[in-house]
Amino acid sequence: MLRMPLLVLFLRAIPEGIILMLSCYALSNTVINKNKIFLSGILLGISVYIIRFMPIRYGIHTILCLIVYMLMAVKLNNISILKSIHACIISIIVLFICDWIMTVFYINILNISFEEVLKVPVKSALYSMPSLCIALSISLTVFYIQKRKLKQKI
Repeated sequence: MLRMPLLVLFLRAIPEGIILMLSCYALSNTVINKNKIFLSGILLGISVYIIRFMPIRYGIHTILCLIVYMLMAVKLNNISILKSIHACIISIIVLFICDWIMTVFYINILNISFEEVLKVPVKSALYSMPSLCIALSISLTVFYIQKRKLKQKI
């Protein structure tokens, strides 16, 4: 069980949920619906925040969050289940890689200890902002590439 203050919900969980939903749209080649992205992103952020308070092992909460993410993509955003599975898994992996890159940067370049990066939840949420920005830029790049391919077909 992870203990996080409510501020982490607004600094990390909700922005992460919105970015993940945007990534799901980009990777599934679904037409953007801003209202659905924001609504499902906020609900995903709140769901992830609640799941992290459950008394379960760390890896299990990741699987539960992924299942909730896929269900929201299918039920709330009308993305087909196969596209949803594909897009959700890839976007989670991209987010993990972005977090890993930033953690390595903090430890090796800025000489901040791993414990310091993760010790205080609010600080950890602030340290994770650059990785969210990287994930967002990757999602927007995917959208741009798909839009360009679509224009070339026409």
